[in-house]
Amino acid sequence: MIQGKHAILAVFAVGLIGGVGSWWYYQALQRRVLELWGPEAAALMVHAPRAEALWLTPTGAQGGPGEVDLGGTRFAVQGRADVSHAAGLIHLRHSLINDRSFDWSMPTVDCRPRWEYALRFTDGDRSATVLVAGNCRCAKLAGGTREVSLKIPATGKPDDHVTKPPLERFLRDQFRETGQTKETFSP
Repeated sequence: MIQGKHAILAVFAVGLIGGVGSWWYYQALQRRVLELWGPEAAALMVHAPRAEALWLTPTGAQGGPGEVDLGGTRFAVQGRADVSHAAGLIHLRHSLINDRSFDWSMPTVDCRPRWEYALRFTDGDRSATVLVAGNCRCAKLAGGTREVSLKIPATGKPDDHVTKPPLERFLRDQFRETGQTKETFSP
């Protein structure tokens, strides 16, 4: 009888230690991105039922049917793609809230970003939009002021320096798959 109680307590203790260890590990993986995106935007990035890719061009105009205001900056929308069920989105969602997806040591102040793509996550009237600048390999939350460098995963190939970060590659691929390319839109 006493041995059974000890076994139950031991299993409970191991489970509790595993749960606390897991919680701590994931908090450590998300500390910086939660500061960058904020908890509400990070939650939308993971759980929002709708995700949309936008292909952008900056504009100075005061509106129009093909324009969108993202955090106080107007962009002409060159293309849109519903990516809510796109292959690879689940992995991309989780990489957006993982510190290891970004190069925190790389400064972004040496480059003037040209925000070419956006990934918008929407749940009802709440939304979070991540802007992506391929020329500087950086991203930021629309309306935010902090930028972060996108990490390029090492593939072991000699051309590592020319590969694109997964977020940018995902967005480019969405427009390539729908037949939308720079050549199909007038600037």
